[in-house]
Amino acid sequence: MNATGYPQGHALLIGVASYQHVTDLPQAILDDARDIAATLTSPNYCGYSPANVVTLLDSQATRTAVLKGLAELAVRAGTDDTACVFFSGHGAIVGAPGSEDSVLATVDTDLVDLEATSISSDEFARALAAIKAKRVLVFIDACHAGGAAISKTLSDGKRHKLKSGYAPTTFAKLASGSGRALMASCRANEVSAVFTGARNSVFTWPNDVSCGT
Repeated sequence: MNATGYPQGHALLIGVASYQHVTDLPQAILDDARDIAATLTSPNYCGYSPANVVTLLDSQATRTAVLKGLAELAVRAGTDDTACVFFSGHGAIVGAPGSEDSVLATVDTDLVDLEATSISSDEFARALAAIKAKRVLVFIDACHAGGAAISKTLSDGKRHKLKSGYAPTTFAKLASGSGRALMASCRANEVSAVFTGARNSVFTWPNDVSCGT
């Protein structure tokens, strides 16, 4: 970082709390994304240019918009740059035991047509691989249980349910390439917590985000 900040820093920050078709999450999810954006763009911390930090919250975070945001990040971030991708929202585990995979639930995800309305691990991996930045930091806070630690499912209230979370086997796929660092909020058998009345999730509050400088 120089006297004018860190122009080599780029970020896409996604937070979804109010879903169209599945159970909602605490509003702290949105504050997580907002506060990370503030930290990244602060001249006292990371010094990213505000023009290089894109935030998609709730209704903005459709499947189409998230994939477009990832593609645009790949265009913006050069080979000597740092790219940060942050997702906080629902994740779902699909597939049979032993061959489990994961999807990220965008605001318009519909369990009736999951393939067309969520982001598969293959799509996410391809989008990350297209980012040629020297350093790519990926934060996934997708093990929420709707604010209730006893809930382990993602439901649409119409008898459609999936196991919530993000399968550990998916991370090897996402980490392909050099200079990649991935961080998840919890293990597959855990849930990501938001304390009652807290502004941020437990994952985001102590960790905030590394600037990658």
